[in-house]
Amino acid sequence: MKQGTLPSIKQRIKENAPGKYYIIDKCIGCALCYELSPRNFSMNLDEGYDFVFKQPETQKDEALCLKAMQSCPADAIRNDGFGPVK
Repeated sequence: MKQGTLPSIKQRIKENAPGKYYIIDKCIGCALCYELSPRNFSMNLDEGYDFVFKQPETQKDEALCLKAMQSCPADAIRNDGFGPVK
């Protein structure tokens, strides 16, 4: 993906909680995000993908979501960049 471009709304997984973190349809369902931050990510086992269950509310949650995004093997976790949790 070119820097400065955002995925279309159609690419976002429909179960994502509203907010800055979201997962797009490139997700391979590896559950790494869930393993790193189970308070924020969940899995749709029937369909084989993960999604943002709850947006981060603390600095610790924010750090774990960022780590999940940076670790995602499919580059499917995105952040619209509304700023860190304070």
